[in-house]
Amino acid sequence: LIFDVDYKNLELFMAWHYSGDEALGRALTEEDFHTRTAAGIFDRTYEWMTDDANKEEAGLLRFNSKFVTFGVAYGRQAWSLAQGELKQITGGSEQKAQQYINKLWATYPDWARVYNQWQVDALEKGEVVTSLGRKRRWRLITPQLVNSIKNQAVNFPMQSLASDTCLLALIK
Repeated sequence: LIFDVDYKNLELFMAWHYSGDEALGRALTEEDFHTRTAAGIFDRTYEWMTDDANKEEAGLLRFNSKFVTFGVAYGRQAWSLAQGELKQITGGSEQKAQQYINKLWATYPDWARVYNQWQVDALEKGEVVTSLGRKRRWRLITPQLVNSIKNQAVNFPMQSLASDTCLLALIK
């Protein structure tokens, strides 16, 4: 047999696993995740986002919300988003991009808590550990490396567990 499996949003499911964030879980299992996230980031209701009368604008907001979600999930900061993919809607304003990031974390507060803890653990303990026991260690932490370490600290738990999940599924 030859088959193709798509673990859609697997790394976001890993964020839910680590955080236990009920809102994140509902968005992933009961709603369209990107629509719910766009509603939170751009101050709309889920109903407004799914109303056919708003289809074009809602689609654009949903599209832009992905840059915030995945950018932040992998350690991008406001300046990077404001100067990059969100430049058209932020006008290059780091403050405006930060507001979108803040709204993402307000939508998923328990994910924000775990995300911040990963960064603290990396800088204070020099390591982050996945729920399967895989460790990412930093032996040297200097001021020049802090941003890179923080990015790695938030990438590692989700990507590692997602990868291990895929590998274990393949083995089974």
